[in-house]
Amino acid sequence: MTAESAAVPAPPRRFLAFVAAQCISQLGSTLTTFSVGLWVLERTERLTDFAWAAIAAMVPVILLAPVNGLLIDRLPRRAVFLATQLGPACCALTALVLYSRGDFQVPHAIALNAVNGVFASLNAPAMSATTSLLVSRPGLVRANAILAASMSLPGLLAPALAGLMMSRWGMRGVLALDLSTFAIAVLLILNLRFAPGGAAPADQEVALRHALGGLKYLLHRRSLLRFLGAVSVLQLSGATLAVLAMPLLKSLASTDTLGVTLTLSSLGAFLGAGMLAARGGPSRRLGGVATYAALQGLFIVGIGLRPSMWMVAPCLFGANAAVAALSACAESILQERIPSLLHGRVFALRGMFLGVFGIALTALLGVLSDRVFEPLMRSESKLALVVGGVIGHGAGRGVAFLILIVGVTCVLLALFALNPAIAGVEQDTPPGTATRTEAVEST
Repeated sequence: MTAESAAVPAPPRRFLAFVAAQCISQLGSTLTTFSVGLWVLERTERLTDFAWAAIAAMVPVILLAPVNGLLIDRLPRRAVFLATQLGPACCALTALVLYSRGDFQVPHAIALNAVNGVFASLNAPAMSATTSLLVSRPGLVRANAILAASMSLPGLLAPALAGLMMSRWGMRGVLALDLSTFAIAVLLILNLRFAPGGAAPADQEVALRHALGGLKYLLHRRSLLRFLGAVSVLQLSGATLAVLAMPLLKSLASTDTLGVTLTLSSLGAFLGAGMLAARGGPSRRLGGVATYAALQGLFIVGIGLRPSMWMVAPCLFGANAAVAALSACAESILQERIPSLLHGRVFALRGMFLGVFGIALTALLGVLSDRVFEPLMRSESKLALVVGGVIGHGAGRGVAFLILIVGVTCVLLALFALNPAIAGVEQDTPPGTATRTEAVEST
């Protein structure tokens, strides 16, 4: 243990129990979502139905963000988390009954994903808003890193576990396991004591003004808004790898190698957050965000630089690790510099932003890759010859050029946009100055 990690307090047991409940529940939900998509694809062999099932889970994050933020800030946290477990459990039970009777159809699968998406859109910002109530300020980076590492485990385990369960027991086995994970999570949550979030009386203002309180608070603190915007763009840049990595790897390796590489690269997020949790985080959190942002950009540049798996695989791993570390540090900064009264609304607003721009960015990347960059890097134009002299020509190098641009953008953002935003945050909103009075005035 280093001196740095020794100075950071260990998370309390109730926080670890909270993380365990969320991880177990998330494993069941991820299994169900993955299996439902697989079932739809096998049942219909239509990519359109599969896409509708995926979209159904994402849309609630965008549509319900203002309402969810208000609910998180106004209701007892235990009630919020029980709702996020019992709601999907009722859906899973209904789906299990329909499937056992042979009545489970594609519209039911889409509806199941949609309802699960509703409760997931409430659970994600509630987790961020609750961490600061369970952990003291010096331990926030470590706590967020532990939470990030735990939340990455279901994504690592679910595909292989879902494939095994679907081949042996079908959807019935997956739904039964999902129900059991909800039961365990509910028992853990019932035994937790949550510190009050300090919500103001709900009848003092109209509901719409309350729902927009987080946005009003950020608009009055432009440096904090710029910091949140810069971090969100960096997180979206990291998310582009989920879209662009597969076609790039497909141009370089076999399907088996592609699957193994993606799985191992996903370990980067787990290990990046895990190492941050072990160290306790950097002593200067704002400086840590800038460092991890620059590292993220450099690793993404490395992914697109050369057509070699020996170059792409380690850089993909490193980029995922840097994104996880950056997110944990940034989360801690936001938790300590935004009043707890507004955590739910601010984090729900951020989720809405990431959801809207994430969907738009995914669509844009597909168009740019297929219609602009891939044709460009297969042509004999001067730009293609110049760029191709560095990154290579042919299939997959258009995607590599696009990834290279994303990486350079991240580095430039870290150097010229994030640092001024950090300086403004340090000057305008020092840690510990966000008070209950400020929050009430913003609502």
